[in-house]
Amino acid sequence: MFNKRFTRLEKLLFLLIGLFLFIDAALILYPHVYERVYLNRDRISKEIMRSKLAVFLDNFYWKNTLGIEPISGKPEWWKKVAVNQTHPGLLKTVQTAFNKYGYRNATPYSMCSESAIAMNINYLRLAEGLPPVDMDEIIHLVTSERWLYSDGSLPVAGQERLIEHYGYDVFGHPAEEIGFRGYYLKSFEIDYFLSIGYPVLIYVKIDENGLSRVKNGDVNHAILVIGKDDSEDYWILDPLPVNRKTSHHAVAPQKVSAETLYSSWFIEDEKGMGYLIHKRTNVYEVNFGF
Repeated sequence: MFNKRFTRLEKLLFLLIGLFLFIDAALILYPHVYERVYLNRDRISKEIMRSKLAVFLDNFYWKNTLGIEPISGKPEWWKKVAVNQTHPGLLKTVQTAFNKYGYRNATPYSMCSESAIAMNINYLRLAEGLPPVDMDEIIHLVTSERWLYSDGSLPVAGQERLIEHYGYDVFGHPAEEIGFRGYYLKSFEIDYFLSIGYPVLIYVKIDENGLSRVKNGDVNHAILVIGKDDSEDYWILDPLPVNRKTSHHAVAPQKVSAETLYSSWFIEDEKGMGYLIHKRTNVYEVNFGF
């Protein structure tokens, strides 16, 4: 029985099984192998980005290396992370902190960055099974550490410190390349990150009706892009509800067309201000290869 000759098909099957087991062990035990082989490439084409294999490998990587399993497909997860920057209790906390730490020229309505970051971080913490971060804690942190500008807005350096304080990192391209401060992303990168279950924080132009399509407006309001459907429309979480209701429950997913989102977000050549928040890895740096 031990002298059995295997057919060519059986040999091929055994070889494939062995190969998958080897890859499986390598990705779990040596995540930097995946880092170099899969993520560290010159550019991810739209075809690769959309491939089922790419999504499978990405989900496998994030779950095993970063400990996060995407939850964006689970109904109403956003109710647990929604933050309305105009909530009366939040505004009172902000004003008290401004008075305490000497921000006399600041306005309490300038907390869109903190609100969007809080929702983003709490999405990741929810996926990790961790309790959410409280906005009062964030407000105390950014004011007591004096990370704010005098008008109460949070600069890029302060955003990075806030994100790093909770154990996360930022991915984005240096915005100096396009004449701005901070980070920028490309439109296909947003689609890529959404496809693996990650929300993306971006800065857009707004007016009294929500996202603004005015060409020369200021890109200074932070929102989260949380999904994209089959019709190519996007879903966003805006910490400043269009209906101006002040309840945290007023912050709910809004469906916007790709044209509307791009018009309010693009700065040049399908690029706009924003970044991805991800958990720190056990390798030196996540290189997404874009």
